[in-house]
Amino acid sequence: MNRIYIVLLVFLLNACRHEIEFEVSKPVIEYITHNSCRISYEVYNDDYYSPEKLGFCLSEIPNYDDRSKISLPKTRDGYFESIIPNLKPSTTYYLKGVCEEGEQLYFSDEVTFETKTIQTFTDERDGNEYTILNYPSQQWMGENLKYVFESDLIKEATVEESYCTGAYYAYEIADKVCPSGWHLPSDEEWLNLELFLGMESEEANKMFYNRGNIAKEMFLAGWGNYQNWNFKINNKSGFSILPAGRKSAENKDVGRGRRAYFWSSTEVESDLIIREFDITADGIGRIPFSGEYCSIRCGKDK
Repeated sequence: MNRIYIVLLVFLLNACRHEIEFEVSKPVIEYITHNSCRISYEVYNDDYYSPEKLGFCLSEIPNYDDRSKISLPKTRDGYFESIIPNLKPSTTYYLKGVCEEGEQLYFSDEVTFETKTIQTFTDERDGNEYTILNYPSQQWMGENLKYVFESDLIKEATVEESYCTGAYYAYEIADKVCPSGWHLPSDEEWLNLELFLGMESEEANKMFYNRGNIAKEMFLAGWGNYQNWNFKINNKSGFSILPAGRKSAENKDVGRGRRAYFWSSTEVESDLIIREFDITADGIGRIPFSGEYCSIRCGKDK
């Protein structure tokens, strides 16, 4: 008799479990660039129960539900929001929001979007070409500035480096080197970028060495002894930071292969506020600095 009750109980529990059905809202696609976008949607059910996993199905083929194309990175939540990186330029994509409960998948209606073509800018002063990154109300160069001044005075304050990491600039001239139509971004512009990428406001406004946890979304790769840290980075933002380090006053490498340092135009007493990235850390430094040579990412004038 007990055996019958147990079987009946298991049957009823499974029946109750399968009664939980989810409705996935149509995804909202925002901030589409040549290689990324942001997706968000909500999941509903009558019991206010959150599904086991949430994610999306992305394909270049319409109505494609193959599990190999499904990514389910989030758990037990009724809201999904994420940047989708590594997309192809000028490509039409078909996307569905997906949640999973047990072995059952629930899909939203399909949405379609097309990534933008790659925008580039050529610096007429030296012929170097830069990718343009588009963020809400902001455009940034996708690579570090490479320009080296002709003036003897400026050459003393500029250290030329390899093509991939760009040049290094002294703080005295940092706000004078971007090409026409571009400028050295302010601390506020850096803050707006960090907030868009998901840093909490309370963290973003700290003047500290390690704020938030989005550095991994901005790094492209580490070098040398720090290649082993590449597993933790994903460059979801497309900002593609390379650990160029900085140059000392004696023209020696500091932090190369592990860290990156960027000037902002915002002064604090006799210093400029910089951003410091370390491939072994989750956060981003925001500190006053001067006296050595750092990299520059130019922002486009509005």
